[in-house]
Parts: sequence; C-alpha cells; structure tokens
Amino acid sequence: MSKVFLASLTPSTHHVWRLLACSTAMTFALLVAACASVGPRLTCPLGTLDLPDCPPETAVDDSFINQLYEDRRWVPPSELAIDPIELGKQAEIPIKKARTKYFGTTDQAAIDSLAARLWLIENAEHTIDLMYYIFKSDLVGQAVFGALCEAVQRGVDVRFMVDSIGSITLNPAAIRALITCAEEAGFMRNAEGHVTTRKARVQALIFNALTKFGSPINRRSHDKLLVVDGHFPDKAAVMTGGRNISLSYYGFTKDGSPDPDTFRDMDILLRVTTDNRPGSASVGEVSEIYYTLLFLFKHNLRLDPLSSNRARAIYDRHRAQARDNLAAIK
Repeated sequence: MSKVFLASLTPSTHHVWRLLACSTAMTFALLVAACASVGPRLTCPLGTLDLPDCPPETAVDDSFINQLYEDRRWVPPSELAIDPIELGKQAEIPIKKARTKYFGTTDQAAIDSLAARLWLIENAEHTIDLMYYIFKSDLVGQAVFGALCEAVQRGVDVRFMVDSIGSITLNPAAIRALITCAEEAGFMRNAEGHVTTRKARVQALIFNALTKFGSPINRRSHDKLLVVDGHFPDKAAVMTGGRNISLSYYGFTKDGSPDPDTFRDMDILLRVTTDNRPGSASVGEVSEIYYTLLFLFKHNLRLDPLSSNRARAIYDRHRAQARDNLAAIK
C-alpha cells in the first residue's frame, strides 16, 4: 500500500493528476448545479413492463443511483453556466492514498496491462469511463468495444471519449455501433446489487472535435484513462499510464506472434484504500469527476447512431467484429 504523489508518476500519468480538478464533492456539486434541470422521467404503468426502457416491477428507485445518473449525463454547452475546464484549472490538486500496481515495459507486462483493462471492463458493476488519445479499430480496439458492449448490456453505465486528432483514423461507425449496444442495455444496480429504475447508457464523445466551429486545434487530451465504478469505494479502480488502445502497445501482432517493434510504455493501476477519511473523495471519485470536466468541454462532439437500414447493417457488422475480436484476444 502506498501514497500516490504527483512527483512519483511518469510524465504520461502526471498529466492526469496535474489537471485533476475537483478534489471535493462540494466542487462537483457546483458543476452539477450549473447544469439544466432534468427532463421528465419515463412513466411505466403496471402491466406494461415489456415497453422499451421500462424496468422490472421489482426495480428500486435508488436516490444515490438517480443522482449519479444525472451527474454523469452529457449536457449541451449552451446549458452550462460555467466552463468546466476553467473550474478544473482553478481547483486544488488532491493527493489521495491508493493501492498501486505497476505494469512495466516488458512484453509480459504489456500483455498483463491489456488483460487488466479487459478484466476491469468485464467486471465493472456500475459505471465505466474511458478516455484515450489514440484508439484504433484494430484487434485490441475492437476487443475493447466488445467488452464495453457486453458491459452496458448487463447494466453498466458507459461514457466513451477519444481525442479527435489522436484517434483521427478511428471509424465513427465503430463508435456509433457501440452506442447501439445500449438498445439492449440492462438496468443499473445499486451498491447492494439491486436492480434500479435507471437504464444503462453509452454516451460517446469526440474530444475537441476538429469539425466544431472555433475548436482550438492545439488543445488536445493526451489522457489514457479508464475509471471503473469510481463512486463505489469498495469496487473503484483507475488505470492510467502511457499505453493507448492500439495493437502497437501490447507486444504482439494481429496473428498473435510477438511484435519486436512494439512501443515500450508503462501503466499504473490504482485501487481505493480502506483508510480514507470519512466524507473525503476517493481516488476513484476524483478521477471520475476529472473525467466529467473533460466530458463537458464545449468543443466536444457528441455522436449518435444513424437510423437508415444501411447504417444499421454497418453497425451490426462492427458489433459482430468486436465480439469476435474480444474472443480472439481472450
């Protein structure tokens, strides 16, 4: 067990913690209060539980999940009364205790770090937040898509974000295909494991999209960040470091043979300790709040699936490919 200090992290992970913006729940409450009010909730009469988006009769109307659901909701820039990036820049830098696991530069460590990412996604119970500078739709990228698709279908609320320049080769259809997984989404569970009335989503954004008018071209997010169950201290995990989502980082080629030219990088996995002060934000909560600040940046582009038959056929192919590649990786 160790304390995680900014000075002890590598430059690639240091970026995440240097910008971690909201060290307390009070700061985040400011952000949420500035958002628009929530729209009307779906009414599901008794006896009509087969209607789309209707939870089972035994679902719990859980206040914590309801608030978390709204805190994670994407908000149009026109409805924000504050600039999330400025809020983050002005906040104090938190230093949090965490248990740590280091994945070094060896071939085995690279493979272990990929296995850890997929394991975290496949074992998430409540929420997933994923942000990468480079995300490619190759064997590794498709496997991650497959794991995320399965996650939302079992009731995990997913937020997905990639940088518009770093991931410029990523086919938007692959992201839209991921979003369509939410059409078969399960309902979120509370801390006790009970099904709630909130249906899981996939919210997908392109960070600082080049197609957005006035987008500052040199403001990039080089983050490599995966946050799982951030607001559930006994389950939260944060993975960050230098590896992106691309076959080029994990030491093997498409056919599974060793890749001697792979990028040599590192990752660190953080788990919440049991000795955090009562009422203080954990490393998982702080990381998820930081993600929210990036998520609400006004020049982000939100993606939504197209409804044409041709588009649907393309999404079906991407989802099948993601499923097959996840099986191949495993």
